[in-house]
Amino acid sequence: MIAEWTRSADKDRTVAFASEETITDFVFYGEETNTVSPSMFTTHGAGYGRVTSPESGFKMAWPITASATGTPVRLNNTIDWWLGPDLCDTSEQFSIYGNNLSPDGGSTYAYIDGYGWITNVWGNNQKATFNVPDDLSDGSYVVYAHNGLGGKYGWGAGNDLTIAPLVDYSSSTSTVTAGSFSDLKTKIDNAPANSTIIVPLGTYSFTEEIYSTMINSNVFISGAGTNQVVFIPDASFALTGRENQPYLLDFGYQWAGGTQYHVEGIKISGITFDRGDGTPMLDGLLRVRGSNNRIIDCEFTDVDLPDQTTGGQVIATFSGVEGGPCRVEDCTFTQVDTVETSGYLQYHRNKHYGSNDSLGKTVVMNGVRESDYSDNFAAAEDQSELEKSCQGRMFVMQNQRGWHFYIGSNTTENYKPHPDSIWLVNQGNQNAGEQVLFENTRPLGVYDVVSATSNTVEVAEFSEIDTDYYGMATIVAGKGYGQTRPFGTFSGSDTVSVLEPWTIVPDSTSDICPHLTGWRGAVVANYFDGIPNNQDTASAAVSMYGGPNEVIVADNVANEVEDGFILWSYSSENVDNDYHPNFAFWNVFENNHNQDPRDHPGNGGGYGYYVNIIGDPSFYTPTHATMGNIFRDNTVSNATVALAVYGTESTYDTTMTTFEFNSGSATNGWGDQGDGLHTYTNNNSFISLQ
Repeated sequence: MIAEWTRSADKDRTVAFASEETITDFVFYGEETNTVSPSMFTTHGAGYGRVTSPESGFKMAWPITASATGTPVRLNNTIDWWLGPDLCDTSEQFSIYGNNLSPDGGSTYAYIDGYGWITNVWGNNQKATFNVPDDLSDGSYVVYAHNGLGGKYGWGAGNDLTIAPLVDYSSSTSTVTAGSFSDLKTKIDNAPANSTIIVPLGTYSFTEEIYSTMINSNVFISGAGTNQVVFIPDASFALTGRENQPYLLDFGYQWAGGTQYHVEGIKISGITFDRGDGTPMLDGLLRVRGSNNRIIDCEFTDVDLPDQTTGGQVIATFSGVEGGPCRVEDCTFTQVDTVETSGYLQYHRNKHYGSNDSLGKTVVMNGVRESDYSDNFAAAEDQSELEKSCQGRMFVMQNQRGWHFYIGSNTTENYKPHPDSIWLVNQGNQNAGEQVLFENTRPLGVYDVVSATSNTVEVAEFSEIDTDYYGMATIVAGKGYGQTRPFGTFSGSDTVSVLEPWTIVPDSTSDICPHLTGWRGAVVANYFDGIPNNQDTASAAVSMYGGPNEVIVADNVANEVEDGFILWSYSSENVDNDYHPNFAFWNVFENNHNQDPRDHPGNGGGYGYYVNIIGDPSFYTPTHATMGNIFRDNTVSNATVALAVYGTESTYDTTMTTFEFNSGSATNGWGDQGDGLHTYTNNNSFISLQ
């Protein structure tokens, strides 16, 4: 059996795979192919190899060993990772997210069980958007996606969708006395469910926090408009708050004992949230956690303040729940501190203006699951002035759990650290400017599997870890090699369920690495804009710095960033004083365009696309830190180095990286610091710049 593989490949493109035993050949069968002679086939001993697809379109590939023909795997079939928002009214839209949703640029079809077929109204290969049919009755449905290829073998797995009417806020209406915080607090405290609170023009100076248990479900706080209605802390604001973490509105706090106080059906619009002059300095302005909440057309500002040095270091916090996503749309953030986001979020058309040279992270993705970040904008308030610049990190998933996410059609402008920021702000630290950053510097370790079933795994050392922190695990050697699965719930101290069954069940020969940071997500059709200066930073369009697996980076444009699209496996010391990398397997960089990357002075930089390993190898096992990552059909213009792999066959390495059908112009088409184990280059073409 094949445990894991590249799920899409057109004619002459590579499929990398990890297998249970040594593969000797493949049989392909598809709409146009029936062959036992693939154009190129390589196996690297038991465990992994690659094969070149003989044709485009849907196909199946049967692995053949010395003694048997194995179970086929599908290529270019519809893969639906998730559906969102999964709670909709008939006037709304939902999207299906995954891979191969529209491999030929055509339509994606959805079959709603109990209703029938619908066709997407917008989409790309990783996201297809549908109008909810007007005549679809309220209720729960399963929606199946199909890309038109493969017939009965081309179906996606199916996802749940609930149809329900929008919250009705018309049961009663109350109007706050203009400018009166005490009356605002009273109105929120007394508002019945399904009601609207009208907040007229005025400035409302908060003397204390308003929090979750003070508001009923399904209440609409309707402001007269941003810059007309201002919520701001008073100088006398009581800083106690929930868990001593004060917000202006805290609709989603959690006691230290674990009790959750979430809200449901809250809508907030037309309000400016202002941190004031920083005295008192709140942990944030608005926190919303819970089901089916909407924050629409609001403004958040802590402009000209120093960044937070204690507490939450956020300006606002948003998260939803399964079956009830949170929507944050058409808001503006002029920010020193970050926006913190979490699971089940629809984050659309928001504008971000960094206003402080210390602003390191614009939007943080903490514990992300089934979340969509689309059509947002980010720029410094004024990148020519150090105090009004920012550090150029738009979306950051850093030492946090995250899977099933979509970052699409976002735009940045002049989004790169100010030339003076390295020494005047960061004390010489060059780590800034990665516009999309997935970073995990906390690999737990590599452990022996005790036993497993199709949906569990037992590891003795699991009793020692923080089960709320480590989000997923990868099989890095032995049976089932190459598979990553998110953790579910723990049973006892050392057995955990996995949220998707293992393709090949691990056993006592298997090694497993619990880790964080990225599984089955997509970064698609974004425009990443930098600044043409030769500043020595880590600036990049997309930097996957440890841990991501099966992430698709496609159809993006990078303009004048120092480096374009990079993949690292970061090795660091764990709790047992061993060094282990964050294994990065099966990621695909496809059809990206890197325009005019700039040099790192003295360090060679100006890369198009590269893979690297960094860290101390002295205690490192097993061998392969990266596996089966593919860079294909990308372009780069005016690069110093177009393609590179750093990490040779030694204590640890980059393994089976593929560069194919990439093109453009560069001083050097290939990096000169060594290549990785079984690196494969195929049909790359670069004009040499001298």
